[in-house]
Amino acid sequence: MKWIKRDPARTISHLLLQGSKEFSMKRLLASLAVTAFLGLGLAGAAQAGSPHIHRDVHFRGTYFNHGYYFNSGYKFWSSYCWNPTYRCYTYWCPQISCNYYWCVPDRCYYPITYCPYGRFRW
Repeated sequence: MKWIKRDPARTISHLLLQGSKEFSMKRLLASLAVTAFLGLGLAGAAQAGSPHIHRDVHFRGTYFNHGYYFNSGYKFWSSYCWNPTYRCYTYWCPQISCNYYWCVPDRCYYPITYCPYGRFRW
């Protein structure tokens, strides 16, 4: 009987472990490829088909029929001042190049061109 020296690289547990590593790596690479494909595809579709996407990180506007409105937490106005024409403070949004005012009943900032209650001051 001839004894064969056992090669540790050829043990069953090692082969199983190696196979699972290869399978895990293939699964990881496949999921990364799918994620990248979907991410790029959705981003491209959103930019191409939707006028409501804005690139600024601080932009938190919500699109509606009259432009964008902002919730009470929005603090990225470049300037604000008392506007004697509208008799309220107006806030300048540099991302949209539009003046906004605070609408008390709706608790949000609306563009100065939109006045659902017929008045700007509360």
